[in-house]
Amino acid sequence: MNRKTFLNTRGTKIHPDVELIIQQTIDEFYFRSEPLSIQSIHELVIERIEGTNKKRDIEEQLRIPSISTIKNRTNIISNQRNGAKKKIDIRKTALYPLQKAWVEHTVLDVMVVDNNKNIPLGKPMLTIIIDEFSEYPLGYHLSFDLPLSDSVMQALRHAMNPKHYMKEKYPTIVSEWEAFGKPEALVVDNGKEFFNDSFFDSCSKLGINIYHRPIEKSENKEKIEGFFRTIVQQLSPVNEMLVSSKNFDNEKYKLNGRTGVIRLNHLHELLHIWFVDIFAQGLYKDIGKTPSKLWNQLKPLQKEFPYESMIALLPKKIGTISSKGIRHLHLFYQSVELQELSLNKLKEKRVEFHFDTNDMSAIYVYDYFQKKFIVVPCENQDYSEGLSEHAHGLILNAFNDD
Repeated sequence: MNRKTFLNTRGTKIHPDVELIIQQTIDEFYFRSEPLSIQSIHELVIERIEGTNKKRDIEEQLRIPSISTIKNRTNIISNQRNGAKKKIDIRKTALYPLQKAWVEHTVLDVMVVDNNKNIPLGKPMLTIIIDEFSEYPLGYHLSFDLPLSDSVMQALRHAMNPKHYMKEKYPTIVSEWEAFGKPEALVVDNGKEFFNDSFFDSCSKLGINIYHRPIEKSENKEKIEGFFRTIVQQLSPVNEMLVSSKNFDNEKYKLNGRTGVIRLNHLHELLHIWFVDIFAQGLYKDIGKTPSKLWNQLKPLQKEFPYESMIALLPKKIGTISSKGIRHLHLFYQSVELQELSLNKLKEKRVEFHFDTNDMSAIYVYDYFQKKFIVVPCENQDYSEGLSEHAHGLILNAFNDD
């Protein structure tokens, strides 16, 4: 029997059994760290209704709801779960850590070079998330060509969890990076990239409220501008490394024999030192306390967020599973688990996957049957490990130019 015969029409009352299937499917697959799309939930609802209809007489067949019905029910259940959210006046100062955090961006006036391949990456955009109460940096991200909304999600991943890697990776740093966690509210600027559905959906799943900063200049904005000026001043003395640019367009990168640049890993180290050992330990003249002391004065309950929650903050796209795996930006990603998922469980070969723009060595496919992520490695690990998407694009462009 044709599916369209049973499509629910506008104004037709939905059968209670259908409502139950819709609610159970939404509860099971939408409210989790890696939610399925509305389209995928609609397909699951159809599959479950068709399974139920096999056991029912022809006169008792359940009608299949439209995708707009699924979207409507999802919004209703979301509102019921979230309840009435407490409004935050972004003009008022936060009363405790993690009540509110600012998101700010600036372009650093240093030329950055890839760690391993000596590729000029360009001048980086620094995105930083700062706790308003203590003014302690929670996390940051460096990008070269990402949309700002993606950079914020990457910075949020860094901000939410403790920096366990720091002592081993940067042993010269004296202090701990104490501030981390999920802010209740995130204050962003009025750029159009902060009004897209994907950005709002990701923050909504984490329970983070988004507020747009008033257009007029604020005291906080003046503080941030001073903050960035100090960072640039701290970086200017280290702008001293020379890099050969014979394989790249000198005009594009403005490189010559006198141009000073810095490797990406060195820049990350200097930023960590400045955030943790310098800024967080510096006294505020007006109140006589450091960001570190302010943070610890009302230190919030902190927890490490699940691995899956962090992956869910990465950008995602749709890919097709072939015999060679999934193709992403001219590289193939393959694993035994991926092929088992394709052969034994999926009706269609198209899947959603997440990817880390800072490391192309793996992608992350969610197996909603096992309720876990599958880590699918790149087949060319020697090339992809630690390689950023931006550097990969520059290599491809150089290759095509040849």
